[in-house]
Amino acid sequence: MLSSTPTQSHQAPTDDYIDTGWLELVGSFESYWHERSKNLRHNLRKQRHKLADQGVNISLREVTAPEDMAAAVARYGALESAGWKAGIGIGTAVHPDNEQGRFYRQLLEKSARAGEALVCEYWFDDRMVASNLCQLRGDTLVVLKTTYDEGCKHVSPAFLLREAELQSFFETGRIRRLEFYGRLRPWHTHWTEHRRTLYHTTTYRTSWVRQLARLRQASRHDQTATPLTP
Repeated sequence: MLSSTPTQSHQAPTDDYIDTGWLELVGSFESYWHERSKNLRHNLRKQRHKLADQGVNISLREVTAPEDMAAAVARYGALESAGWKAGIGIGTAVHPDNEQGRFYRQLLEKSARAGEALVCEYWFDDRMVASNLCQLRGDTLVVLKTTYDEGCKHVSPAFLLREAELQSFFETGRIRRLEFYGRLRPWHTHWTEHRRTLYHTTTYRTSWVRQLARLRQASRHDQTATPLTP
């Protein structure tokens, strides 16, 4: 966002890392929503009508107070720990009692004391079905993590949450830019066409350090390419 990829050089080589998505909240929500795909608009309208017909009260809740962050992270963790991340054991699911859970609790409590934390939750009656953990700096919101109740994925709770929070952000005008933290996923493209490439730049202090690094990389490549003998 701040600097495009510089020209490749031996002294400061660059490596593309990932594409990431972002969204400018300019104009009205109605104009933005009209630009989304007909399929997305139809599906979410259908889900809202289905929930209304079932008598389900839907609500968006925002958590910003430092003293409320522990409970918000606990609710988030309970939802994510019941989902696919915990099931396959990859170690990234947030839980109130694991390292991930303690990290996000400390991060959001500290950020909230500076007015820079926001947790957006979507509720069906008294049941939380989706949650976003976010950080706010100025008028830019960074969505760190998203989870939803897989037991009701047939009504797209994470998408309903995203629609509701974007509508709120457009109406209040307090958020002007939303960043989807991390790698661009296919579902991000439902909400934005914008993407940019994050890159790494390595700068070598001296030419001999650069040469040493190149020799080391070549050695690793040769070891990887050499087949194992029986």
